Amino acid sequence: MKVFSNLLIICLTITIGCLGVGYITGGYWLILPIFIIMLLFWIFMKNQPVFWPTSSLLVVFIILAAVGMLAELPFMLMIIAGTTALVSWDLMQFNQSMVGNAAPKTNKSLEKFHLNSLALAAFAGLTLALISSYISLRFPFGLIVVLVLITVGCLIGGVQYIRKKS
Repeated sequence: MKVFSNLLIICLTITIGCLGVGYITGGYWLILPIFIIMLLFWIFMKNQPVFWPTSSLLVVFIILAAVGMLAELPFMLMIIAGTTALVSWDLMQFNQSMVGNAAPKTNKSLEKFHLNSLALAAFAGLTLALISSYISLRFPFGLIVVLVLITVGCLIGGVQYIRKKS
């Protein structure tokens, strides 16, 4: 669980850092009070069930990243912020689901599998998003569906490979 806590702090720091740098370089200084409000919200909701505060923060982070993209702020910073926000949400949810499980050996293997799957999904998502930002191709809808299915198949195959390996 210590790895999850450290990784969670790192992901939240990256999310806030990317959003902050993106908005401040764009001249939108009013983002700073929003971060303070989110911090106060997190402190206030700490004793509540984890789903609502984490989901609320995820929605705020994703909305800020989407608005940043619409305001033509640095694309890569907004994509990285959105991805790390989603990773931190997943880590918080998984960490909460592991509370109360008594089998430490099972927990370790499950944590390792979850981290591997999460890393693979985050890396694949970031890679596809960044590649799509540099390549401007126009494909028919049917071809896009086929490419998405192939990508999902590769992701599922990768996760199954990791599962068999561990």
